[in-house]
Amino acid sequence: MFKRDFIKTTLLLAAAGLCAVAHAQTTPIKFQLDWRFEGPSALFLTPAAKGYFKDARLDVSIDAGNGSGGTVTRVASGAYDMGFADLAALMEFHANNPDAPNKPVAVMMVYNDTPASVMALKVGDLYAMLMNDKITNYDSGSSFGLGVRHRF
Repeated sequence: MFKRDFIKTTLLLAAAGLCAVAHAQTTPIKFQLDWRFEGPSALFLTPAAKGYFKDARLDVSIDAGNGSGGTVTRVASGAYDMGFADLAALMEFHANNPDAPNKPVAVMMVYNDTPASVMALKVGDLYAMLMNDKITNYDSGSSFGLGVRHRF
């Protein structure tokens, strides 16, 4: 019950900040996810499926994305009203586009920390190196994702 109320309240506040419309009208919102329809997308897909957005007079269309960088760019261009993206991608957009006429801003933090992980099988040299703290400093040429590299 708390999750439902939290989701409804958060999205209502975000929608109210985007548009000032009459109470009786339906507000259209184009929403871009950071990636495909997967588990983390449930935060947005569940209220859409259960009609909570419609009850709040919001006409929300949710599209799958192809990465946080693309989501930030699409919101900045005006193709989408809102989006769900990694904060590192948003910060990179601001750094690389200081004169952009439209810069998206973060209105809500979903994760306290990135849900990414470094994984290895519990066999072989790589696991032993990870457990013995032999691999600690990665350079920018590593295979880790952009958001992880920007964090360290």
